[in-house]
Amino acid sequence: MGSSNIINQGFRWVVKNSRTASFWFEDWTGHGILKNFFIGPLQIQDFSVKVWDMIDDFGNWKDEALLFFPKDIVNIIRSTPLQQTIEAEDSLAWKFAANGEFSLSSAYKVTKGVPCEETKKWMWLWNCPTLPRIRYFL
Repeated sequence: MGSSNIINQGFRWVVKNSRTASFWFEDWTGHGILKNFFIGPLQIQDFSVKVWDMIDDFGNWKDEALLFFPKDIVNIIRSTPLQQTIEAEDSLAWKFAANGEFSLSSAYKVTKGVPCEETKKWMWLWNCPTLPRIRYFL
């Protein structure tokens, strides 16, 4: 997995007015994209659904929107804080920092634990049983 993929997956939406974040295709719960947990195909009109469309006028989840999710996912959705502020736009937050702000040091810490695919390709060469003076040039 490349570093750009890790960085892209490190952001999640903080839902405020719920009008920006895609319900199905963006991580706004902090647990990943909801489409990955959904059983069955989506209708074409579902591709443009925002979080806003799944909330009623009183700020509660529309129960019919959650019928097709497993119970543990429904619990995750219901436990996601909704700030419901009309004036404030939804915003992106970095999942790997307590304050939600991206920093190079936190991104480095995340990528440090993920093996690079390019590195794996060359491991056989670096671990080759050879004389030390030849290994020096590898």
